Amino acid sequence: MTEIQPERGNVEAQLAERAWQDEGFRRDLLENPRQIAERVLGISIPDDVNVHVHEETPNDLHFVLPMNPRDLTRASGCSSAQLNRWSVVARCPW
Repeated sequence: MTEIQPERGNVEAQLAERAWQDEGFRRDLLENPRQIAERVLGISIPDDVNVHVHEETPNDLHFVLPMNPRDLTRASGCSSAQLNRWSVVARCPW
């Protein structure tokens, strides 16, 4: 888990900062998270992977419990480095 968190935190912070400054990007990120994630991260997300972006409000607080990286590695057959890039945005069981 420690390998994934630093990059994930950086990407989430960058996405949030851009969304706060650019209303069009914010709207696109909420409406088309897969397309935006693929473009921003430079990756292709498999069709069977769902991508969700949740926006907090003063009355809605969201917590994300990430999948255990060991389970993710076993399920996907991918290396930790490959999963590090994927797990930034998508919760993927492949």
